[in-house]
Amino acid sequence: MKLKFFSNTFNFKWWVYLTVIIFGLFHLLIAILDHYYFRTFTYDYGVYNFAFYHFAQAENSPVLLYNVFVPYPINFLQDHFSLTLILLSPLYWITANVFGSYLLLIIQWAFVLFGGWCTFKLIYHKFQNTTFALLAFVYYFVLYGRYSSYQSDCNLAIIGAAMLPAFFYFFEIKHMWGTLISFVFLVLNREDLPLCLFFICLYLLLAYRKEIKQVKLAGWLAAFSLIAFVLIMQVIIPALEDDNKKFGLFEYSALGSSPGSALTYILLHPIKTLSYLFVNHSGDHQYDKEKISFYVLYGLSGGLLLIFRPAYFICFIPILAKKMFNDNPVRWGYEMYYSIEIASLLPIFVFSIIGDLKWPRLRVVLAAMLCISTFTITTYAIRISFNSGLGNYKYNVFSSDFYKLPPGVVQTHALLDLIPANAAVCASGDLIPHLAQRDKIYYYPSVNDADYLCVNTGSNTYPVSREEFDKRLNEMLRSPDWHLLAVSGKVMLLKKSVNLP
Repeated sequence: MKLKFFSNTFNFKWWVYLTVIIFGLFHLLIAILDHYYFRTFTYDYGVYNFAFYHFAQAENSPVLLYNVFVPYPINFLQDHFSLTLILLSPLYWITANVFGSYLLLIIQWAFVLFGGWCTFKLIYHKFQNTTFALLAFVYYFVLYGRYSSYQSDCNLAIIGAAMLPAFFYFFEIKHMWGTLISFVFLVLNREDLPLCLFFICLYLLLAYRKEIKQVKLAGWLAAFSLIAFVLIMQVIIPALEDDNKKFGLFEYSALGSSPGSALTYILLHPIKTLSYLFVNHSGDHQYDKEKISFYVLYGLSGGLLLIFRPAYFICFIPILAKKMFNDNPVRWGYEMYYSIEIASLLPIFVFSIIGDLKWPRLRVVLAAMLCISTFTITTYAIRISFNSGLGNYKYNVFSSDFYKLPPGVVQTHALLDLIPANAAVCASGDLIPHLAQRDKIYYYPSVNDADYLCVNTGSNTYPVSREEFDKRLNEMLRSPDWHLLAVSGKVMLLKKSVNLP
């Protein structure tokens, strides 16, 4: 079999599938180890598992895990308007007995891998060079956002961002059903994505202006996106609110108290608004470099190439706006999943720019250099994150400690197996994600009517102090209402005495 490395007829197809398998298994391993080693947390993965389980029962039950913060009930749709978990809930009945609490992580992983595959297919369709397209796939998986997103375990934004390459791919190859299905999925994924899609469709109107059918399709999709955004924000979300729970995710006080007032501010103060994309508007000087750090990391990871195709910035307008205008400085930087849409779109745009070069050999060389430099930046950023104490042990995949089995993990899993599937449980934050697929589960120390209490005394005590955490546990250990059922290292399992046989 002849190897034509720089040819459009690259014959080693097995190498493509081998690369996909290697990256796929590597990222699956990260997700599985994080969960098995109790590195996943209640917020968000425990909440997601609880909501997913109840959606599978055709219920929109209050998320009891919020009881530690508020005395009133909050259901999942009141926190984020998204139908994604509802659409995916049939998979619970098909595979939950096999994958258990790992199921949502595996589903998310499948979406991320699918997004990488669609990136490969799109770049191959445009430039007919397997090697070049495969490098786009590699680039998709070496961007820092692919790793920092593991800090959040599982999130709607990660799943939605992974579908963006699918939408671009199906639109490019003029596959109507694929385009519509991926578009509808994205509209229903999160309340903010319809606005992102509106700007993406505006870009498509410009990019495909010479193709009448595609222009019409992009126009209709843009109109539908805008209508959907208005309906979700002005009709559906207000209908989901009650006297206790109001929509709390519009956190842009620098612009206004509502989308309408924010739009008015933007129109009246465009220069000031643009400055917020780069400067710290929180008043807290410790975040002065937070926004710049994001631009530096992704600029050096290939984003600077976008200056050669300014039209691509249209797609980033709502993404950067919701990121940089937010009240919470944590969202401004490159950590967690707050850059995940960037990590999904950059491979498409950057490789489209490189692919337009006339010399096929130069395309591949530059693409390979980009992958190497991006990988270097990613490893450096991971090292910085670790040294700064941001807790990146959940994705510090270049450290041998990431893969080592922590003491007591196997015994803790055995202890959790003692809890009946139908029992009401109260547990600490790192244990809840493994126990959340049940009718009732509470976040310690909000015990309520739990029959079992399972706490890790060595874990983070959020949201209470260590003193309060220990005080409450000691009270229960001394109480005749509770019986110490089992102990494994620093993990204790208690059971209500009235339920003893």
